[in-house]
Amino acid sequence: MAEPATKKAKVESLGTLTYFPLFAKGLAPALCAELSGLAWKSNKDTGFAMDKWEDLKASGKPPFGQLPILETDKGMVIGQTTAICNYIGRVSGLEGKDDEDFATSQMLIAAGEDLYNLMQKYQPTKFVKSKSEDNNKFWSEILPAEAKKLQALLEKGPNPAAGFTSSTSVGELYFFAMLHQAVLVTSDCLAPTPALQKWYESMKALPGVAKVLAGDSAFGTLEQYFVPVQ
Repeated sequence: MAEPATKKAKVESLGTLTYFPLFAKGLAPALCAELSGLAWKSNKDTGFAMDKWEDLKASGKPPFGQLPILETDKGMVIGQTTAICNYIGRVSGLEGKDDEDFATSQMLIAAGEDLYNLMQKYQPTKFVKSKSEDNNKFWSEILPAEAKKLQALLEKGPNPAAGFTSSTSVGELYFFAMLHQAVLVTSDCLAPTPALQKWYESMKALPGVAKVLAGDSAFGTLEQYFVPVQ
């Protein structure tokens, strides 16, 4: 899989992305921003860190009182992770080259949200060290079932070897961002779905993705949010 070929962009710069230095809901928009081919700023440029959140929240700037936010050069402040990623897709051309790509991309965003919400329910985090739900059930039953659905979607696509969409889309980046967080907790969780595993590895190898994961993008270092059961 190659880096996406950026269409003629509708803006010169995405603006400034702000989020805590965590994967969680920060990885997806950081990946979309980096692979958009457009200039963008983030925590490295602004110096934003955890200890600055209360002041930012009190300012009323975040529309929903939460992060991430994307401040565009026109002064708009976009809240909600899915909205930010879709905005980036629209202005940069990563929304998909045709209607089918767009629809698939949107399905992947929804699937990514489903996976994230499941992990929030079952998996301990950096801040919540234990969950009441059956963690073993998540890894032995729930995640494998979801992975099989995604592998089936991949294999039904126009070119499974290239990915879910004909070129890298915000939906692929969004789903990868959530799947990557699962792999960080359980490294062999994709073993039963080899085609999905291969797609995951190809996405991880993209230079822009590797740059974000290494902490070398404008976002800076991201820490793991979901953690193994202790």
